[in-house]
Amino acid sequence: MQPTKHTRGTRFSPRFQPRPLLTGVLASLAWASFSACSLPGCSGRTPPPSISSNPYQGPPLSLEVGGGVHVIVAQSPSPGFVYKLDRIDEGHGYQGAFITIQQPNPAFSYASVIVEQRLATGVPRTQPVRVFARIVDFQGRSSTGDAYSPVPMPADLAP
Repeated sequence: MQPTKHTRGTRFSPRFQPRPLLTGVLASLAWASFSACSLPGCSGRTPPPSISSNPYQGPPLSLEVGGGVHVIVAQSPSPGFVYKLDRIDEGHGYQGAFITIQQPNPAFSYASVIVEQRLATGVPRTQPVRVFARIVDFQGRSSTGDAYSPVPMPADLAP
């Protein structure tokens, strides 16, 4: 008894022939994606933020250590201020903490009371940190654009 011979073109049968057009297109797509990701801009790392020469003119900020990491402490003049840690970036001999401070919406009234807000950086206390901040209005617009200003820290609180 002879085994049954398959007549369809499957990949296991001798009659299977890859389609040249489809194979060429797939190879071209693979090469294009490899070439695009080998460029310097496709390294997956975003460029460092731009630093403004304008001095920081916002609510007072200081550094403390809590839970083994640096914590940014802000003294806001009202509860409407919002603080957001944008990123931590490695600098030369320090970690840079880049934060955005959003001013309160003037359409709402807020009590005039000093509010202390804390923002954990995740930077270990053993590493020096520098804080850079940008201030945006309640709609997210900033007079410095996307640039951050260096925040001077009191000498006794700097790491």
